[in-house]
Amino acid sequence: MKRLNRRENHTPQASDKLIKVFDKRWIFIKPQEKIVVENDHFLILGRKNFCFKEQVIPILNTRNIICIGNTNLDSEVIQICLDNRIFIIFLDIANNHLGDLNPSPGKILSSLHQDIMLAQYFAYGAIKNLKRWSQRINREGSKTLPGHKSTLKRIDSILQELMLFEHENVQQINGLIGEVFRNFYSKKIQSLIGAEWEYKVNSPLKLMLDFVEELLANQARLALIQCGINPYLGIINNSKRGGRPGLAIDLSLEYRPWGYALISTMINKKQICLGDFDDWHQGDRLPVNILNKIITAYRKKINSQKYIAAVKSKISYSESFLVQSEQIKLYLEKHHDEYASIEYN
Repeated sequence: MKRLNRRENHTPQASDKLIKVFDKRWIFIKPQEKIVVENDHFLILGRKNFCFKEQVIPILNTRNIICIGNTNLDSEVIQICLDNRIFIIFLDIANNHLGDLNPSPGKILSSLHQDIMLAQYFAYGAIKNLKRWSQRINREGSKTLPGHKSTLKRIDSILQELMLFEHENVQQINGLIGEVFRNFYSKKIQSLIGAEWEYKVNSPLKLMLDFVEELLANQARLALIQCGINPYLGIINNSKRGGRPGLAIDLSLEYRPWGYALISTMINKKQICLGDFDDWHQGDRLPVNILNKIITAYRKKINSQKYIAAVKSKISYSESFLVQSEQIKLYLEKHHDEYASIEYN
């Protein structure tokens, strides 16, 4: 491994350019309203209280268009949205999600050096956030994790290694991630949740954690596409395996402890009980009522807000995926030489 020109306890810093991510706004199109294009602007036309209404919004300042109910959207608007990487999201009158129109994946490519360094940044974020969650639980005194001090010592050593040295290949980094997460799965997760919840292949606990990982990876996939990055590039996770969005899974790694905490909280608050699986048999998929409970809790949490120093404002966890995706873009396009992982509570 090659030593990087960094001080001990170096922490990656985000680019100042990230603030511009949230200069863009969302456009909401309500029933009976129409959106048209005129001179590089979107015009929203409609009637409100029997008075003609018009909004003028620059195309370049638009992030998403949300169509609610029966709205008028012509092919010119759709084409401009796709050309400018603007997502179109369709909701019904009750705000239930109906579907999306997404731009095609971007064509930004990476070098081997960038692949290795991004893999190290992703690993650093995932392991650091797993450590923070573990520390918080021990501070709260609700659970005492076995071998906590020795585990943290090894984690600190790995974090230092990831920041101070450039590894020879991604496989080495994957090995470090595997070491930490295997230790977590095999020794600690049942201490957090309860011994009655077994963590093994096709167990209810593993299926729930896998489902949250899928939700996080999909969130990352949409954010990467919106920033013009192909989510199928794959650095740590190879996209060739089953056509998975490898880069989206890579990005979601640093959010996994957040997802595990969500399931842990639901179980500890008795929102999900082993009794919910009385009619469940190993090999079955998760019951629909469990899926709905997880999705409801996930949506509530993903839309909650916290202050993110990188953009100097409070944003939702959902929006933080855009921040992280924009960081990847800035790094791959060599506008910034580091990637700072997200920190959350």
